[in-house]
Amino acid sequence: MTSDDAGQNTSGMGKSATLPAELKGWNWGAFWWTWIWGIRNRTWIAFLAFIPYFSLVWIFFLGAKGNKWAWQNQKWDSIEQFKKSQHRWAMWGLIIFIIVISSLIGFGVFAAFTSFLFFT
Repeated sequence: MTSDDAGQNTSGMGKSATLPAELKGWNWGAFWWTWIWGIRNRTWIAFLAFIPYFSLVWIFFLGAKGNKWAWQNQKWDSIEQFKKSQHRWAMWGLIIFIIVISSLIGFGVFAAFTSFLFFT
């Protein structure tokens, strides 16, 4: 039984909010978007991602705790609304990641090709 089934949606109630069992797990939106995700989900602790070097570890904490913190810090109409919102964050994070990696590979191939043409 989830908190919605019992008629008690505890989202947005801070640390007293109980995370429904079906929401436990990894949050890709928090992992990919860190502080931007934190602003939208009122999870201000995400700003720790600005600390150099520490941010490389912090993104994993955000991924692991993101669902809990987003549920505690913002009022959600339902579990379904929460899932849809977090899914959108994850999808956009993956899209941006693919674009960045593709661009880096493309620039690398272009640089290698042009250096081959001009320096041989």
